[in-house]
Amino acid sequence: MKPEESTKHENQGELFRNRSDQIIDPVVSNRDQFVSDNLMKRAFVRSIEILGEASNKLSDL
Repeated sequence: MKPEESTKHENQGELFRNRSDQIIDPVVSNRDQFVSDNLMKRAFVRSIEILGEASNKLSDL
């Protein structure tokens, strides 16, 4: 992997973490609450799947 690709992946990882925090924080007060809530976990995973599907469609353009 080229250094610029590594930096790009790190930036994407940080962006994902920040965005996931923005999604989770208003709904649950702490990590333990999130981990114990199956409905919330399924909703979160589905939202990430939707983002992935959309990003794949963008790369097809």
